[in-house]
Amino acid sequence: MKACALPLLTVVLLFASALPGCALLKSNPPIPAVVGMWDMMVMQTPQGDLPASLSVLYAEGAFTGEFGVESLMQRVPITEVSFEGETFLFSATLDIEGQPTKVTATTTVDGDSFEGPMAVPGFGDFTVTGARKVME
Repeated sequence: MKACALPLLTVVLLFASALPGCALLKSNPPIPAVVGMWDMMVMQTPQGDLPASLSVLYAEGAFTGEFGVESLMQRVPITEVSFEGETFLFSATLDIEGQPTKVTATTTVDGDSFEGPMAVPGFGDFTVTGARKVME
């Protein structure tokens, strides 16, 4: 019986030493801070301050989500999404006055809020703010 114990122990130790490098045990990368649901405001437009919303998802190394402006009654996919350091950038194509208009926001994220300019071709640049929605 003792003769079998040593080879079995060797196999167990070799197997155990290989586990730390095993893909099954590697932790997932952290979820980017911008992921979640956001209440937004597009500030000082010709129509006044416009409530908006944003949802940001992250899977398999890519961002997806939707941007919506309440007064336009639209929710559209976000595109060209990036988050590096504290800078969050996204674009979305909205129907504004019957024309497809690509808007681009470049914001700085600070915890549960963000702020920055949103370029709206033909209309100018507007400040956007966002506050993370608290799920109840």
